[in-house]
Amino acid sequence: MKEGFFACVVSCVICFSAVSACAQEKEVLGWQEKARIFPGELVIHAKLDTGADFSSLDATDIVEFKKDDKQTFVRFTITNRYGKHETLERPLRRIALIKRAEGKTQKRAVVLLGICVGTSYMEEEVNLINRSKFSNQMLIGRSFLAGKAMIDPAVTYTVEPNCQGILPPETKARKKQGEKK
Repeated sequence: MKEGFFACVVSCVICFSAVSACAQEKEVLGWQEKARIFPGELVIHAKLDTGADFSSLDATDIVEFKKDDKQTFVRFTITNRYGKHETLERPLRRIALIKRAEGKTQKRAVVLLGICVGTSYMEEEVNLINRSKFSNQMLIGRSFLAGKAMIDPAVTYTVEPNCQGILPPETKARKKQGEKK
């Protein structure tokens, strides 16, 4: 009897230790956070949405074009809530078909962007859409959040984007050029 009880206690301690260790590796974020977009370094407000599969970014002036008559690129402008904006050009990865709430399907350009939230950086496929009617310029979905963060729905804006040690090579090169000037 004592051996069974002891085995049960040891099992519980091991189980809870594993869960605790897993939780400590993940950053706890609020349901709204600031995100830094690369290339460029525009900081925007994002909703962290565990119900969304993928990420969407508020973009205007979305134009597809061929570069050197070969690869298709997308030129678009992103603007944060303070009016600061950047126009980016990124290779078109694919066209996503998004099923809307009213049942209609919408085509959206998908590009690869670097995203920094808290201390998590990832190059992520992002679909471009006019989100001007929403309060957050970006919706960050599970494809970015999985394995990196736990979302606390009771809090917002818990951290600033801080990915200095893990910036993409093109951003590091651009920063060095800026320092030389």
